[in-house]
Amino acid sequence: MSGEPGPAPDDLSELDQLRIDAAQLLDTLQRSRAEFANYRRRIEQERELSRQRAAEDIVRKLLPIADDFERALKSVPEVIAADPWFEGIQLVERKLWNLLGGEGVEPMESIGHPFDPARHDAIMVDEGAEQA
Repeated sequence: MSGEPGPAPDDLSELDQLRIDAAQLLDTLQRSRAEFANYRRRIEQERELSRQRAAEDIVRKLLPIADDFERALKSVPEVIAADPWFEGIQLVERKLWNLLGGEGVEPMESIGHPFDPARHDAIMVDEGAEQA
């Protein structure tokens, strides 16, 4: 032994208390960091969900326009179909469908297939038509 006196009992309990306080502060800091990381992750998920919903809303509004466009182009008289500006109109329609395709919209081949309420929307019922 070196002959030096050790710390007094009061000093030891004060040192122990400081260690306990430091451990509690460290625990509080770690919990705060974890809560903040969870908050950031939750905010990012909500932001992504909001973006997806906005894109879905726009697609839902564009689909009837794309369908109308397609029907209009199918019923164009041959005289007009030969004009160069009509090719521009067809190009606009292709761009619209490319945009919709980029958002995950794909045409469904439904003609000739039985009605599936999980995939199809009924517009009208024709009582006299044959059932497929």
